[in-house]
Amino acid sequence: MLFVGGLCGLTIGLINERTKLKIWQQCIIGTFIILAIEFIFGVILNIWLKLNIWNYDGIFANAAGQICLPYAVLWFFLIPTSIWLYQLLTYTLYNEEKPEKLISLYMKLFRNE
Repeated sequence: MLFVGGLCGLTIGLINERTKLKIWQQCIIGTFIILAIEFIFGVILNIWLKLNIWNYDGIFANAAGQICLPYAVLWFFLIPTSIWLYQLLTYTLYNEEKPEKLISLYMKLFRNE
């Protein structure tokens, strides 16, 4: 799970770093990326290898029990936090530019900036 989460966070951070998209656009793209990664690894880990790490079978609008609509909405709203953590890590580890405040990312999301 650490690898899957890290892969999602890295991908979302790179989208923010290398594109000029608005935050809401990054949230949409990031949500689809997370769902794709979660579905692929869910099929491999949970269905093929039978590790049963997560199962969304009982949740509304699920796909093979590996992804579901309520969590997709949650991922959408967590993307700015992922962007901020990526910026904080690159600032701390590589002395890149200081990250903006987390609240400002959410303000940009809701103000459509």
